[in-house]
Amino acid sequence: MQDIYLITQIFAFDDGCITLQLNKLVQKHKHQNIKTFWRYNYNALLYFINNYAEIHGLLLPGCHVHQDAYQTIYFPTADTKRKIYNLYIDSVVNFDDAKMDESTFCHLWDIYIPEIQIMSPQSDLCEVCQHLKYEISHNCDDTIIKTNKYIIHINLAHGE
Repeated sequence: MQDIYLITQIFAFDDGCITLQLNKLVQKHKHQNIKTFWRYNYNALLYFINNYAEIHGLLLPGCHVHQDAYQTIYFPTADTKRKIYNLYIDSVVNFDDAKMDESTFCHLWDIYIPEIQIMSPQSDLCEVCQHLKYEISHNCDDTIIKTNKYIIHINLAHGE
């Protein structure tokens, strides 16, 4: 009868570094074999994202209803996590930190700094755009006039 291996990933935290470990649980013998693959300095990662957020982030007034503990900082929709990951990898001095995968980067970002987020395209609108879209969808009388105002506003915004 063959042994069945269950493979899981475990993150061990020590002294500001993360160690990715592989757990192999053998069904027959019930023992663990732990191997360390690499270490990440997540303090440098968090510092990089926070610094990038101070420069490029948009601090919107007020807190989100379900997140009263902190104020959310948004990146514009043009910035993606992949773009920020590539900037981080380009700025890494230590070669061991450059081994970090994009999924690990995003996972650490979501765990440690959830208050820094990427705007969704719907929330990346100015107040005039939001007001005109609301007026177009709720007022049947002046739909053509409001649509023309909206198109003029969009063309002016693209011209800037």
